[in-house]
Amino acid sequence: MVPSSRRSRLFFTAQDRVPRPPRARRQGFTLGGARTRALILLMASVVANAGCHPRNVRAPYQDAPPNPTMLLRSDQPPIEAIQVPKAKVRQRAGSATLMFSAQRPDRFVGTVQIAGNELVSVALRPDRYELRQPAGRPSLRGFYDGPPSPCAIAALLGLPMEPKVLVSMLLGDAPVIVSPAQSIEGHAQRWERAYPGHEVLVLEEDDLRQELRFRWISKAWHFAGTSVYRRDNDRWAPVFSIAHRDFESFGERHLATRMDITSNDHTGESQTVKIHLLDVNVNPASLRRESSLNASTDPSAPPVDRWDDDWGDEDVAANDGSDADTAVEDTDAHRSSDAVDERPSVPAIFFLSPAGLRARGDLCGDTAVAP
Repeated sequence: MVPSSRRSRLFFTAQDRVPRPPRARRQGFTLGGARTRALILLMASVVANAGCHPRNVRAPYQDAPPNPTMLLRSDQPPIEAIQVPKAKVRQRAGSATLMFSAQRPDRFVGTVQIAGNELVSVALRPDRYELRQPAGRPSLRGFYDGPPSPCAIAALLGLPMEPKVLVSMLLGDAPVIVSPAQSIEGHAQRWERAYPGHEVLVLEEDDLRQELRFRWISKAWHFAGTSVYRRDNDRWAPVFSIAHRDFESFGERHLATRMDITSNDHTGESQTVKIHLLDVNVNPASLRRESSLNASTDPSAPPVDRWDDDWGDEDVAANDGSDADTAVEDTDAHRSSDAVDERPSVPAIFFLSPAGLRARGDLCGDTAVAP
């Protein structure tokens, strides 16, 4: 005889089962969920895009590497000036809008703004800098001027830099810190295969070491960055580095529209400043030497050295009509332009006005005036 408990199990049919309530679906990233599938597709696209670039890039030459002198001088037509009405600058404190103009060899003017309000402006010329600071701490507000100094650039970008190095970087030139004449013979050179591929030129002079990187773009070498080191006992301590990315074509030249500058700030801590050029005007007419706008608005500006060689043309020296000042002996009956004490025209854009600000002296020296 079958026990009652067993009989109940035998005769309990599916129709007699009590229906269970439907299981609630787990929210979140499930294996079959839409969000999980979207995440998988996103990861796959990232991996696929990363795989588009080869890990190693072959050198564009087979036998001898490029001549180091040719790398430094470049066989491309030089960019004489640049205007950038809109760029982004990002540093540790945040991001802001940057607008600037630069002209070889060492003229620069730039303004940093936030929401259309001027924070700081800096103008650099071979013999002077000018700095406007209408915002920020009241103890720093005012108008400063003095001889060119890296600290003026630090007030604008957050990192100190020599004016010529800054202008060279912005114009796509290789800013050589060491003396090429002394270090070019004992240089080291190698091809760096890691994408995107660089020809690396290493120069050393005394306690300085500089590595310059060049990229092969459109069958020509272009400066792509540099790292400078100083000997510290038995090691090379980094001083600063520049990295160029995202090259764009401007006529016959390619110019980097993204630049990373790494150096120590005034506190001694390493900081990286990122500059992204959003609107670029190469060799603008207003900065050409023959332009009517290319005139100084500062009548008291002292005479400075000629820089015709930087433009590659040969201009006839201006004669002010004073024979006593310009008369020289010339057996060929030609007047030498080098004998004339002339003042080259400086575009008015490279001067700042102190309007509305109190003169504070030299921010970078010992003559700063207390507020």
